[in-house]
Amino acid sequence: MLPSELLRARTSRGRIYPMFCSVGGADTEAGGGGDGGGPENGAAADTERELASALISRFEDASASGTSRGELHRTISDMEPDYDYKLVRGLRTLLERRSSFATQRPESCPPGLDPYDVRRALFTESSAAGLATSAAKRDAIIRRAADACGIRPADVPRVMWADLEENQTLEHFDAISVGDLLLWYNMSLAQTLLFGCTRMEFYVGEGPYWKEILRAVKARGLMYVLEPGDGAGKKKGGGGDIGSSSNSSRKEGGVPPRCILEGPLSVFKMTTKYGTAFARLLPVITRTPSWRIDATISRKTPGGVKLYRFEMESDSVHAHLRGVEYGPRHGTDADLQQYDSAVEQKFADILYAHLGRGDPLGWRMTREPGPLISGNKAMLPDFVFERLGRRVYLEIVGFWTPDYIRRKFAKLRDMLLVEPAAAGKSGPGAGPEAGGAGGIDMLVGIDSSLLCSQASEVAGLPGVFMFGRDISVKPILDHLGKIDAELEREAASGARLSPGDIGADVIAIRDVAVRRLAPEGAVPGMFEASAPGRYVRAGPFMVSAAKVSEMSEAIGSGPEGFVDACRILADAKIPEGCHAELLSCMGYDVVWPDLDPNNARIQKRAAPGRD
Repeated sequence: MLPSELLRARTSRGRIYPMFCSVGGADTEAGGGGDGGGPENGAAADTERELASALISRFEDASASGTSRGELHRTISDMEPDYDYKLVRGLRTLLERRSSFATQRPESCPPGLDPYDVRRALFTESSAAGLATSAAKRDAIIRRAADACGIRPADVPRVMWADLEENQTLEHFDAISVGDLLLWYNMSLAQTLLFGCTRMEFYVGEGPYWKEILRAVKARGLMYVLEPGDGAGKKKGGGGDIGSSSNSSRKEGGVPPRCILEGPLSVFKMTTKYGTAFARLLPVITRTPSWRIDATISRKTPGGVKLYRFEMESDSVHAHLRGVEYGPRHGTDADLQQYDSAVEQKFADILYAHLGRGDPLGWRMTREPGPLISGNKAMLPDFVFERLGRRVYLEIVGFWTPDYIRRKFAKLRDMLLVEPAAAGKSGPGAGPEAGGAGGIDMLVGIDSSLLCSQASEVAGLPGVFMFGRDISVKPILDHLGKIDAELEREAASGARLSPGDIGADVIAIRDVAVRRLAPEGAVPGMFEASAPGRYVRAGPFMVSAAKVSEMSEAIGSGPEGFVDACRILADAKIPEGCHAELLSCMGYDVVWPDLDPNNARIQKRAAPGRD
C-alpha cells in the first residue's frame, strides 16, 4: 500500500474510482463494473511513462554514486511541479521499497562504532564543559569527544548523524521495468483505497482458486460468509464451482458463490487492522483469471465520514491491474502457510497426539476442506475428521459483529444435526452434496469470552461447545469417541469374516481390521459372530481355542517361571506381544516379587467357588 495521503481517486454520485496509470498507452480509471473512467488520453499515458522512466533512472544513478536518501528526495522533489505530486511521491515510495540504504562511516572510524556512541560522547563532553560560547571552546569539546571515540575531530559531525534516514546512502537498487512499476503502482493504489474498506463482496469465477483465497481470508483474520451467487457475479464463459475438492457443491448452470467480508462494527470506530487485511487480500483475488469486487469505502470529508461504493472486475482493469506483486523480493507473504496461527498449530498438534498420524484405520484430520452448501448457504469449515467413511466437520467461531454472527448461526442451525452421531456416513446421499438440515455432522466451538445474544440460539444444540483462551479438544474427542463406539457396534453386528480370515492358530487383529476396513475393537466380535467359541482374544491377537488348549497342556505340568513359560509359547510360534494375555486366558496369574522378569512366576488361579 501507499501512504493514505498519496491516494489518487475521484468520486462521483456515491462511487469512488482510483486513478490508475495506463500501462499500455491509455489513461483509464476503474469504473463501476468496468464502465467508467473517462476517455483515453494518450498524452497523459506518455507523461506517466516518462515520469516512471525518469524516476527509475534517478534511482539507478543514485545507487551507482552512493547518493544519500535526503539528496535523492530533493532531486525528485524538483520534478513535482511538472507532474502530479501524488504520483511522483507514490512511485518514489515504491522504488524505495526496492532499494537498500545503509549508514556510511569514514574509513578511519573503528569497527563497530555507532553514531549513537559518538553523540553520547559529544553531549557528555559538552555537558561537562558547559555551553560552547566560542569556536575554540566548541572545537575543544569536539576534540575530546573524538579522542574518546577514537576518531578524527573532522569526522565527528559526519558520524554523529550518519544513522538518520536522510543521511543514509543508497547502496543497492533492484531494477524494474517501466511497465512493471506502473502495474505495481496501480495495485498499490487499489490497495490504498481498500484501506478504508468497511465491507467487501467478491466473486471468483474459477473453482480451483477458492481454497487459496479463503485461506488468505482466514489468515488475515477477516470475518466472512459464503453464499451462492445471485447472478451479479457470473462472468462470461459460465459460472464456477465452489472449491476444488470432490465434496464441493454445485448446481447445474449455477453462478459463482459470493464471499462477503465483514469489517468493523462501526465506521466511526475503524482500526487499521481491517483495512490492511482487505488491502492485502486484493493481490490474491486478482491472481485468478476472472473476478469481481464490490466494496464499501469509508472516507473522511469536510462534511464528515461518507461511504462510497467501489466496484472493479477483471475484464475492465486487466490492462491496468494484474495479480502480481512487485515488492521487495525478501518480503514474502504467508498466504499458503500450513497453519494460520500458533493457536491453530497448537490445537492441531494436541489433536494429532490423541488421534495419531498416518493410521489408515484412525481418524484423519484435514484443515479447510471444500466449502459446504446447506440450502442457499455456503460454508468453509475449519477442519474435517474422517474415519472409515464417517465425516465430522469442525467450525470455530471467534470474533464477530452482530450481523455476521446472526447470519453465521442461521447457517449453523441448518447444518447442525439433531442427533449428530447418526450422520456423516459415506455412501449414497452422504457428504456435503446432501447438505441441508440433518445432512452434516458438525461440531461448533464458540469463544465464550465473546458471547452475544445470538449465541444462545445454538448454544444448546448438539455439537456446540464453548471454549476459553484455548480451544478445548475434549468435546471433540468425546464426540469422535461416540462415533468410534458406534462404528465398532455396526461392524461387529453386521460384518462376517471370510474363510480366508479364519483358519490360522494366531491371527493379528490389526491385519483383519485393515483388510475389512473395520475398527480393531470390532474384530473380536466379528470372530465370535463368524466362528463362535473357536477363538479367544489375547492382547492384539486372536488365538484359536485349540491352540490355547495345547499350550495349557504344555505349561500345566511344566515350569513355574514366567520366562520359562514364555519360552514354551515362543517355541510354539506364539508372538511375544500376547504371552502375558494368553497365560491369563489359560487361567494363570503372573506374580512379580520384584521388577526382574527372571524372578516372576506363574500361578494357577483357583477355580471359582474354591477357597
